[in-house]
Amino acid sequence: MNKFLVTLNLLALLLFWGSAASALVDGEAFPWLSVVGLAFPFTVAGVAVAALCTLLLRWRLLWLPLVGTLLAGGTLREYCPVNLTSPRPKGSLKVVSYNVKMWGQFLRDADGTYPVARHLVSLRPDVAALQEAQYCTEEHKHDMIAYFKRHGYHTDYEIGFTPEGKFHYLDCRMFSDGGPYECESYGTLMTGALMSGGPYMIENVKVEGSAIRNNNLQGGAFRGYGINQAAISIETAMDMMAEKLHIDPFELRRRNAVY
Repeated sequence: MNKFLVTLNLLALLLFWGSAASALVDGEAFPWLSVVGLAFPFTVAGVAVAALCTLLLRWRLLWLPLVGTLLAGGTLREYCPVNLTSPRPKGSLKVVSYNVKMWGQFLRDADGTYPVARHLVSLRPDVAALQEAQYCTEEHKHDMIAYFKRHGYHTDYEIGFTPEGKFHYLDCRMFSDGGPYECESYGTLMTGALMSGGPYMIENVKVEGSAIRNNNLQGGAFRGYGINQAAISIETAMDMMAEKLHIDPFELRRRNAVY
């Protein structure tokens, strides 16, 4: 019985250590080995089952799974962070940061109050940093019509690939519809230009961006902040290239992804 329990625990611990060490593997050099960490929760469960069997059958051997778990305790702590609350230091400020999404759009409780606002008040912060906190009610739906809209983009993409499906170059021009003012256009355009190549490794990149002032509604900062427009453009180009190269679209992305 002792031999069986020792073997069971060692096998579970070896799998546990292996999945924990996968974070140290070079993902580019060993792509398949680097994903072994996805099995980490299952290896933790295996160690727990082995420890339970040891506790029930030979409790004196329980030190083996306990010590083995502690050897990879750092990875376990990162995977399952448990933070205990502690009293605030004297003289400190409590700062909370929330994206309140226009106070939950039109969602209010039966008493007419906003649950998001009530929760923030219950936290009793000294400073509250709120994103998208504009006031908007059922009676003020016109605010949604008159407020900022996501920037409209016109993009011209030229991409080059090798016959083996490796990204060779990207030549891109972006035109951002900023409306009558450009106060938000520079930031979104910069982010869009930075993400113009998506999550792909590209040896040669040229990007030109222009914010266009016109009589349209002002462009503002919405979800993605310029990244969504770039993502639609590059992913559409990737699908078109996959069709021309007769390569599966997923496989083309896998060959060029940054990981």
